[in-house]
Amino acid sequence: MKETEAKAYIYLKSRLRQRQRLYDFALTDYVCSSLVHENEALSNAEKRASDEVHSLSERGQRLQASLGTIQSAKEVREIMGRSGQNLDWILNEI
Repeated sequence: MKETEAKAYIYLKSRLRQRQRLYDFALTDYVCSSLVHENEALSNAEKRASDEVHSLSERGQRLQASLGTIQSAKEVREIMGRSGQNLDWILNEI
């Protein structure tokens, strides 16, 4: 190989390495950016899921309280029915 061809070959090989490094950097940057966006999406989904669980828990507690009230009312009616007293009379007295 002539000296000029050898220099041209070395130059082109150097440029090819530079381009490869730039490509690798761009690819790494893209992958990192994608991972950051995916992480944000997962964090947002976890927050929404946590909020939904909290909301369902509150609804469950309210339902439990309502069921307790209904059960208490049934027990009062049973007691009143056994004692022969009218529940409406007691409610009117209150």
